[in-house]
Amino acid sequence: MKKSSLLLVLVLCFASLLAFGPNLAFGGTREDVVSSFPSPNTEVGDIAWGGNYLWYVCYYYTSGMIYKLNPTTGAVVSSFGAPGYISLYSGGIAWDGTYLWVAAAPTFTTANTIYKLNPANGAVISSFSGPSSNLSGLEWDGTWLWVGDSGTDKIYKLNPSTGAVISSFNAPGGYWPSGLAWDGTYLWNIDQITNRVYKLNPQTGAVIFSFYSSNARRGLAWDGTYLWYAGDSTDTIYKINVITTYNLSTSVGSGSGSISLSPSGGVYDAGTTVTVTATPSAGYVFDHWSGDASGSSSSFQIMMNSNQSVIANFLKTTSLSISPSNFTVKYGETKTLTATLTSGGSPLAGKTISWSAISGSVYPWSSTTDYWGKASTTYTAPSYETSATITASFAGDSQYKASSNSSSGTVQFTVVFTFTKPDGSALTYTPIYYGTSEGRETYVLGTTDSSGRITSTNSSLAGYTLYFKSSDGAYQGSQYVSSYGGSESVTLESSGYGLWMLLLALLVVLGAVAGAAYWFKHKPRVTGTRVMHRRRPTRRPKVLKDETIAYIPVECPKCGAANFPHAKHCVKCGRKLKG
Repeated sequence: MKKSSLLLVLVLCFASLLAFGPNLAFGGTREDVVSSFPSPNTEVGDIAWGGNYLWYVCYYYTSGMIYKLNPTTGAVVSSFGAPGYISLYSGGIAWDGTYLWVAAAPTFTTANTIYKLNPANGAVISSFSGPSSNLSGLEWDGTWLWVGDSGTDKIYKLNPSTGAVISSFNAPGGYWPSGLAWDGTYLWNIDQITNRVYKLNPQTGAVIFSFYSSNARRGLAWDGTYLWYAGDSTDTIYKINVITTYNLSTSVGSGSGSISLSPSGGVYDAGTTVTVTATPSAGYVFDHWSGDASGSSSSFQIMMNSNQSVIANFLKTTSLSISPSNFTVKYGETKTLTATLTSGGSPLAGKTISWSAISGSVYPWSSTTDYWGKASTTYTAPSYETSATITASFAGDSQYKASSNSSSGTVQFTVVFTFTKPDGSALTYTPIYYGTSEGRETYVLGTTDSSGRITSTNSSLAGYTLYFKSSDGAYQGSQYVSSYGGSESVTLESSGYGLWMLLLALLVVLGAVAGAAYWFKHKPRVTGTRVMHRRRPTRRPKVLKDETIAYIPVECPKCGAANFPHAKHCVKCGRKLKG
């Protein structure tokens, strides 16, 4: 192909890539311009870093110029002519720590040659022919020379002593390699057609990463920290910081919700810390992260040191209730508990509910919700006083969030006594006393109901033989109380104490009747104004031993005082009495 035709193709390719290049940019790396200064010549060629200076070669169709520049200001420290022609299609410069290497053509029409120069004056020390006719870009890696070729679109590794080709590979992208740089490990290449900078594996030529630059066109150098390149469209030399960027992609795996990033964007510089937050939609709850993230916290931070993809998984909310939520049972008693599972107020059928108990036992251990979202189990209380917790759990599935709930129970000692009289009938509405030995029934147990029952939750009764007595003492009996409580039937007997009390009452009544009869038989009678004992009816009363004489007193008409029957005057007021 003629050079004029090749130039036309390259120009057309370049124009199209300028229009579409930024939209085709590879993710992962970007440039940050640290500083820049104008090039000393408008015909930009290649650049190299060496001896704390920036070396710059520009092209002419007649000859080239080499400049030694202050990298801070861009000022020209020194300059001298190139040993040959530097053209649009060829030219390169490199520094090996002592000498300069320049790719140039001895004549405008001859093949390119690589020269080893004295950096002080540009004197040629040695030279050899290059591997092709359009050498562009030159670099030293500490041992070998690297050179690009715009005609073959290849990059060559050369023996600096002989110029022999050690190895070669195609330029990335298949376009014009117009600049090379070495960072100590990797080879960098700038493509003049695509304006893309590549970081390459020097063994294979594989692209590690690349980025688009709107300024870069020709020349490339590495100063140990920063990358330098020359822009021939702007006639400017740029010092850039190569920043690796990483993509953080997000998606919802299950359920409904959203994901937010802070800072926002999705593309971040290496080392950036990003806060990722998942927000569930109404009726949903965040469950867990997957992809390059894990855990169940709805918000977490991620360090961007590679491309990351995180997936938020949401589940529908569930609610699990237990009825009854609180209960009291006796020793060994059973209780049925029912769990109801809902989501958004609607029952969930066909879901497995697991049951567990602290103190006591449940059976079945798992049950399936019915059409109404209900599932049941039976709790069996232990044979001792304790607190019980029964837990129902739904493990969740790919659609619904797990949930659980508990019911609290109290296991207490309970014994029901049924008291029966000797004739088999219930002893009703009667206070009952008890004790642990016969004749010492001093504690109140309670009052029997209409069925002769008394219920006690006094656990101190367990394991003892108790003695009972009715409050009237008419009945008594005994019964052993099981350690587990339960129901105890007490058949009472008539009490001897009651018979003795009845006999005593009868004797009291008989004594009263006999005393009354005796009184009526021997009561005194009245004779005149004196009452005399009938046993001695004499005309003149005499005071005899053990004789009782009764008098009817005479009342004083004045003061009302009582006087002896034969008194002449009132003992109180002195008035004379009749009689």
